[in-house]
Amino acid sequence: MPVVKLVKDAELVLINNTQLSELPQFEIENGKRVRLLVRDNPQLDTTQLLKECERKRCSPRVFNLVQMPYSCSYRRPLPSTCKNVTDDIDITNDDISAAVEVLYGTLIVKNSNWTQFPNMKNLRLVEQRPSKPVLVIEDNELLRDLDALFDIQFSIRDRKTAVIIKNNPELCFNEKYSNNSFANRYAVQVKFLLDYGDVYFPCLVDKFKSVIFVNISAHVSYDPYILIKTYQCDFSCISLRYL
Repeated sequence: MPVVKLVKDAELVLINNTQLSELPQFEIENGKRVRLLVRDNPQLDTTQLLKECERKRCSPRVFNLVQMPYSCSYRRPLPSTCKNVTDDIDITNDDISAAVEVLYGTLIVKNSNWTQFPNMKNLRLVEQRPSKPVLVIEDNELLRDLDALFDIQFSIRDRKTAVIIKNNPELCFNEKYSNNSFANRYAVQVKFLLDYGDVYFPCLVDKFKSVIFVNISAHVSYDPYILIKTYQCDFSCISLRYL
C-alpha cells in the first residue's frame, strides 16, 4: 500500500467519486494544519484516514469534513445504494429516505407540529460526530410521544454534548421506558406517563429519583419514603411534604 504524506497546510479534496473504492495510506504531519474534504464517495473506506486524523489531533471541524466509511451526504433523491449517511438531517420537513440505515451526524426535530416522533423506517443507528449532538428535539409544542425513538440505537462519543431535548411542553415518555438508560441519562427533564390501573396521568421523575404524584380521585397508596413535590401539572398536585 503506497503512503502519501500530507505536510503542513496540505489539502486533500475527494468529492462525489461514485466508483472510488481505495485510498493510499495517509500520514498527516500536523493535524492542526491540514485541510480535508472527503464527501459523497459511497464505496470508499475512509477508516485509515479518520484514524490518522484522530491520532494527529485534527480539529473537530476538519474531522467532520471527512465522511465515515462507505457513506454519502443526505440529499433528495437519495440513491438506493446509499444506506450510510454522513450529515445532519432535520426531519421536521423531510421524511427521511427509507434507504438510510446508519446516520453519522445529528438527527433533528425542531419547530414541528407533530404529536408523535415519526417512525424512521430502516434507520437503526445514529452515531455522534465530534463536538456535535447526536439528537436535537427542540421547540415542538405538540410533541407528546417518543416511542419510535427507542427503535433507534444512538452511539455516543461525548455525553456532555450528546443530546438536546428542550422546550417540548407536552412531551412524555411511556412508563415502560422509566428504566431506559438513554431516557434517564439524557432526558431527565421529560415527563413520564405513569400507569395506575386504568388511570394514566403525567408525572416527572427528577435526577434524584424523587417522584411527583398527581392528586387523583382514585385511592393511591404512597410509599412513605418517597418525597412528594409540587409542580405545575395537567391535574392538581399535592403539596410538598413527607408522607
